[in-house]
Amino acid sequence: MFRRGTFRSSRLAGHGRAPSWCCTSASKPLRERNRLLLAAGYAPVFEERSLDEPEMAPVRDTVQVVLEGHDPSPAIAVDHGWALVAHNRGRRC
Repeated sequence: MFRRGTFRSSRLAGHGRAPSWCCTSASKPLRERNRLLLAAGYAPVFEERSLDEPEMAPVRDTVQVVLEGHDPSPAIAVDHGWALVAHNRGRRC
């Protein structure tokens, strides 16, 4: 039995939070999900960081290990806009 004021409809339960339909789709990149959230009037959920930030040092190190693992064959790492981010010794600039 429900007491007065304790019932919440499913539409109201998520009030104030970002809609799950645009945040859980694995087919959309995080940047695109943030754009959809902003267009719907919500704050972005996914933080974007530059690879140059100190907190990203473990990521940079891991990318370099993977690239070096491809030596002597050339290997490169690119960003979302296809700009060169890192390369191994096999790739000569």
